[in-house]
Amino acid sequence: MTSTMVGGTPVGGTPSGRVPQTVEQAEGRRRYWDRFYRVPQECMPAVSLGEVEMLARRFRPRPGLRAVEVGCGRGSFSASLAALGLVTTGYDWSEVGIQAARWSWRDPRVSFAVHDFLGGRAPAGVTNGSVDVLACRVTLQYLDTAFWSAARRWLRPRTGTAYVVLPVNERQPPEKGECGLPEAVIERLRDDWARSERWHLDSERAFTALLLQGPLR
Repeated sequence: MTSTMVGGTPVGGTPSGRVPQTVEQAEGRRRYWDRFYRVPQECMPAVSLGEVEMLARRFRPRPGLRAVEVGCGRGSFSASLAALGLVTTGYDWSEVGIQAARWSWRDPRVSFAVHDFLGGRAPAGVTNGSVDVLACRVTLQYLDTAFWSAARRWLRPRTGTAYVVLPVNERQPPEKGECGLPEAVIERLRDDWARSERWHLDSERAFTALLLQGPLR
């Protein structure tokens, strides 16, 4: 089990109860996700063939590229990246989620490991410029700016690609509250990349996808 990390300023710079500020909060969040993954469920939106095909058309991944998914849960999106030919490692801070992912997916191109990314700590073997594709699917709102700064450095210069899926706060039903990030913060995530694209995963535009390529700093 990884040691418990405490987060700093949330991505976007606004206060958020989702980023734990004490060891006790972090342990509580870990227990929450362990309970979540003990039953067969996924975070919304569920991974769909349409989403994966859209990403493949826009990105055109080459077999053998190295991919990392941050917050992989039960591993369905990591397995989808592997099916596109990427050598993928999915990470999650929930040991229960990782156990479920290992049990569910047997593709030799995908592996899973427990890791806590708060504070920008890199997993073993991940160094600056070593990652071709980094996926944060419905996870970035739970992480801090130290992680996002570090993650940009892990990507290969000029060609490294980040794929981010987020709930749009302004498009969520009242009972969901602010479960994602505000529209303005999502747009700012597109700054300082050589290329960026954005599209929506649903007709209500409640979930948005970003394809960010070539980190500039």
